[in-house]
Amino acid sequence: MSIRPKTSFVKKNDDEELQNSDISQLNNYLDCFYEESFPTKVKGARMILYLSLEPNNLYEMLYNENFLNVVSRTLRENHNIHSEFCIHLLCFFYGLSVYKNFHEILTNYEIGGACLTIIDFQLKKYTVRKEGLSLKLDNPDFPKELEKFTFMIRKQDRILKLAFGLLLNLADNLKVERVLAKKEITTLLIKFLDRSNINLLVVILLFLKKLSIYEVNKNEILKNNIVGQLHKLLGYTHHLIIKITLELIYNLSFEPKFIKQIISNVDFFKQIITLFIKVKNMRSLIIKILYNISKYPETATLFSDTDCMEIIYELIIKFPEPKLELELAALTLNLTTYPQNCEIIAKENKIKLLLDRAFKNSDFYLIKIVKNIIKFGENENLNDMFESYIDQFIETLQTKKSDDSFGSELIEILSSIETDWTDKVEKYGLIEFIESNLEKFNGVQDVLFKLILFLGNISRSPVRINFIRNVLL
Repeated sequence: MSIRPKTSFVKKNDDEELQNSDISQLNNYLDCFYEESFPTKVKGARMILYLSLEPNNLYEMLYNENFLNVVSRTLRENHNIHSEFCIHLLCFFYGLSVYKNFHEILTNYEIGGACLTIIDFQLKKYTVRKEGLSLKLDNPDFPKELEKFTFMIRKQDRILKLAFGLLLNLADNLKVERVLAKKEITTLLIKFLDRSNINLLVVILLFLKKLSIYEVNKNEILKNNIVGQLHKLLGYTHHLIIKITLELIYNLSFEPKFIKQIISNVDFFKQIITLFIKVKNMRSLIIKILYNISKYPETATLFSDTDCMEIIYELIIKFPEPKLELELAALTLNLTTYPQNCEIIAKENKIKLLLDRAFKNSDFYLIKIVKNIIKFGENENLNDMFESYIDQFIETLQTKKSDDSFGSELIEILSSIETDWTDKVEKYGLIEFIESNLEKFNGVQDVLFKLILFLGNISRSPVRINFIRNVLL
């Protein structure tokens, strides 16, 4: 977090009490903590917080051992006596946590531990109040009790946002992050994902995203079957919530356990596809997520039941750069290993546009996608469709080196198309072409294998069979 925290009060020019605050009165403000009156306690915390917003006052506060002892101890021991009091004290320490230079001070005074205690207390408080409320459903006072419960949640959300945010800032230190992980911070974060406060959710999601970089934390997250909550979060209209949720999903999508959870929740997958279709400025991120999902054969039916391939085709044709980006190409290659997906783009005009772009830019990935469509497509008319492009394939091939990646894919495509090769063998000197390349690339296994496949395909036609035997021998 790189911004100063929002305080729990609004600074007004006519707020005479705050305007008259003085750093020389710091001890007097501390004395307010020992008064029995809650308003007096809150006043002391409020004045301290206001003074801390002036950088020139921080030196006297942070190098005053008595001050830090009192404030930190008060937070640990009295956080549960009054919500507003707790919020002011947390806000003070949260403001310090924004700056890495102060992290050591916060650690020395066990502020991180205090935050965990506060979060745990608020969770228990919420659980007890919620259970109590459920018992009063038929009570005439239920509306009034519900209003109190809702008010408590609003206060809690502010406290939790500050406590989690402070811990997130401290977790910039990897050692602190590991300590928090051992204290099951992941489980605590997930338990509050059902809240509706946007600021709190942003902090929780940022924290989970940070934790999900490491394998051990991913396992903890996935143990809580987080898919259901992510499904809900993707339904928000708030741009930042959606963005961070997708980033978290991307981190988790490297784990087979998470893919299994997605497969068992088809609606969640369809929600990702819906965002892929509608939210254009997040497509690059979603493509990476879909690529990770597409690596698993059991996800094939998930894609075929959506409009995903249609959008991918449009992205390929309209891609602004001459050659496809790696992520888009990789996703398409994975998806075109399934006949259902090949069918969507195995249409005359669509194939023509793909080939035109592939030939124009000598795009290896794009011609490989075309090869997948030929290889895995089950459309009965597919061979006839590609048969009309054989001359273009051969002419392009003969202007390239056979070991060139683009040319190599063309050879493999030609080895898959069924046709009468008689005229083409004579017209393009294909036998001689293959023979010269077999000699030239002797020992280059990949090229040799594809050339032999091509020769085998030609041999199905009644053309110079004896000469073909001589080439192979």
